[in-house]
Amino acid sequence: MRASTMKKQSGFTLIEFMVAMTIGLFCVLAVSGLYLAVIRSFSSQGAIASLEESERLAFTMLSYTIQSTGYYLDPIHDVPTTVFPADDAHGLTAGQTITGSDSGSTGSKITVRYETEPNDGIMNCLGAVNKSGGKRVFVNRFWVNEQHELECEASDGSGSTSSVVLARHIKSMHALYAYDDSGSEQASRYVAASAVSNWSRVHGVQLKLEFLDLVSDGADGTSLPPVVQNIHLMGSYERLL
Repeated sequence: MRASTMKKQSGFTLIEFMVAMTIGLFCVLAVSGLYLAVIRSFSSQGAIASLEESERLAFTMLSYTIQSTGYYLDPIHDVPTTVFPADDAHGLTAGQTITGSDSGSTGSKITVRYETEPNDGIMNCLGAVNKSGGKRVFVNRFWVNEQHELECEASDGSGSTSSVVLARHIKSMHALYAYDDSGSEQASRYVAASAVSNWSRVHGVQLKLEFLDLVSDGADGTSLPPVVQNIHLMGSYERLL
């Protein structure tokens, strides 16, 4: 009687225990795989959103600022050489409102300037407006640093200069300039900064930005296909190339 009772109360055998462990392990692996897939999906979506935000910020500020190049308040009574005096610190001669250079793997540097008056709503690349008591010339310089950040440096014409990072995840920025070879006020070709002999004949800028591929990590410098945008300069209304 006791032997029969003890037999009915016996536990799992070793084989049953191993089968249960194996089934449980497969369940854990399946759930873990699903969890990792969800995490990768969220990570990819976050990377894409970050890239889109960087692209939007970069092109918005670049376009707005570069389009304002050469603007001044009173073209009837003033001339560019008096509104825009020589600025050796930025490599600008009297009347010159744009210049550029190419340097290293991160690409181009672009410098532009334009005139503003108090509280006219015209911003520099830092998002600041003229709050002084008179006219000011804003000087803006853009470049991509070695940390893959688009930087902007702005001067408000009073000698004060500040810089800020506008966007990240940018491998390089390359600029070509819509150039008027003949002086006919019509751009005839895009050229590199080194081929521009007269900056007053530049009517537009073609920007090509390469963004890092964050979905595929991008740590090794892998980039997405470049994004290209053509930007007219102030007063240049002809169609660019």
